[in-house]
Amino acid sequence: LRTPQQYRIRHLPGAQNLPMDQMDTWMHRLPKGKLILFYCDHGNFSLIAAKKISQMGFRTAALIGDVSCFW
Repeated sequence: LRTPQQYRIRHLPGAQNLPMDQMDTWMHRLPKGKLILFYCDHGNFSLIAAKKISQMGFRTAALIGDVSCFW
């Protein structure tokens, strides 16, 4: 849920960048049988994305707060 520039600077190992402003194009490609973990810089977009995707039947979780502690 980060911008391409934010993703290039740093991201969690194995993460895929799914830009928030393109959610309608990628949400249908997510695997239904796996937990989808969302994160962004502060947690706002993560919560929005996790809620929307979970309403479509996906299992989701969101990291909230400053994710820099994971780098």
